[in-house]
Amino acid sequence: MSGTRKPRNMAEFAELLGITPGAASLALRGSDQVSPELRKRVMKAAEATGYVPRNYRRKNERETGETVRPSKPLLLLHGNETDDDPVALMMINTLLKRFGEQRLDFEMHTLAELERMENPAADYSGAIGFYSIPEHCASLLKGLPRVTVLDAFHHGSDDLYTINEAQAGELAADYFLAHGYKATICVVGWRQHEPFPSMRIDAFRKKMEAAGVPAHFLRYDLDDSRSFLPELEATLKKCGNAAGFFTFNEMSAYKLCSSLNLMGISRRPGKNDVISCGTSFLLKDFVPLPGIVNFHLPELLNRAVDGLLRRIQNPNHPRISVVMDVELNVPEKEGKEG
Repeated sequence: MSGTRKPRNMAEFAELLGITPGAASLALRGSDQVSPELRKRVMKAAEATGYVPRNYRRKNERETGETVRPSKPLLLLHGNETDDDPVALMMINTLLKRFGEQRLDFEMHTLAELERMENPAADYSGAIGFYSIPEHCASLLKGLPRVTVLDAFHHGSDDLYTINEAQAGELAADYFLAHGYKATICVVGWRQHEPFPSMRIDAFRKKMEAAGVPAHFLRYDLDDSRSFLPELEATLKKCGNAAGFFTFNEMSAYKLCSSLNLMGISRRPGKNDVISCGTSFLLKDFVPLPGIVNFHLPELLNRAVDGLLRRIQNPNHPRISVVMDVELNVPEKEGKEG
């Protein structure tokens, strides 16, 4: 980009990069509403062209290359669901890696441990958690800068970093409609005592039913799933033994694909396709690999850490809510069906 004339305004600068002026403005301000990759590209272009408007110069570690470290440890909160949730474990590992890279001091505690603390709000610089943090736990952190990741029941004053739940369901519905499915089945594994975050499932069912395609709902108890196989057989029979499957997450997809294998039901394009949500960590050994609505969780988590560090520096800044788009990845259906 050397030799390029210095842009006269934001519109010219954005045109040079092939992005909108709004995206360029957000990137120059270090906003979490654009990706870290775009922020880096925009800042590099601004330096190369000499275009850095007043009030856009960033005074944090992303500009100087130095990390502004909080004076007290960060608090990483998680629930007991990490014991049997590989996605939760992956999110914890991503956060631990980020903390290690920036040499950020932190402590990791469960929600149960938080409840036993005398004054946690005074012991930490900020807190980050994921899924739903109960109100009584959030009250113990009153006044403490904090962010929550993937909270379907968000009700607090903390900053929220999440994914577009409705888009996840709509992308799966679009795939099944494009492939001519006449029936679909939503599969969800959940503990009966817990509330059910149904936004992505609701969006999927609404779009399918609006197109006149039945969307059956198959929910099983994670603590007692013995009834799943006969219920799956009965539901699939209602669909003429051919349906598109949309699963709430990869644990549900693992359960489904294993059960289909036990039943001798093959999966192939246009017949018994499976679309899952989140990541493909648990599913990598299935052939063919199910389609994945990719949540880009590592990027989301890193943006949440960026946001927490900024929140610590600016505790009075208005609460923000970042909703990141998802995308559907459907691999080529090759090899042995199973």
